[in-house]
Amino acid sequence: KPYDDLDQEGKAANIAAACRIPEILALVGFVLEEGTASDEEKKAVKAVLESNIEFLAEAEHQGWDEQKRMEGWTHDLNEKEKNNEKRTHPLLVPYSDLPEGEKEKDRRTIRNYTKYALIAKFKIVTRRSRGSGA
Repeated sequence: KPYDDLDQEGKAANIAAACRIPEILALVGFVLEEGTASDEEKKAVKAVLESNIEFLAEAEHQGWDEQKRMEGWTHDLNEKEKNNEKRTHPLLVPYSDLPEGEKEKDRRTIRNYTKYALIAKFKIVTRRSRGSGA
C-alpha cells in the first residue's frame, strides 16, 4: 500500500523500519551519507549485503519483532493468523522459526536498502574511522 493509505500503526511500522536501516547497516560496517552512489559503489555494497544476507535479515526480523512487542503485540501458539483484536501475531518468533517465504521478505528488505537510500538522497558507504582524515 502507498504510505498515505496506511493506518497510524502501519505508518509507525514503516517509520520504525526506516529507522532500523542505519543500525542494521552498521552491523557490516556501513553508514548512510548524503549523496548518490556510483554504479561501482552500489555494486560493492550489494555484494557485502548479499554475503551477509542471513545475518542482516535476522537483524531486520528481530527489529520488527521488538517494535511489534513494544506496541503490545504477542505470539499465541493457538493462533495461526494475525489477530488485530487480541494483538497476536504468528510471526513473533525467532527468525530461524519463520517459514521460508517470511524469511525471504526480510532478505528482500535488506536487498532493497540501496534503493531506499537512493530515494532518500543518501548512499551507503563504509564507515570511516575517526582521525583517519578520510
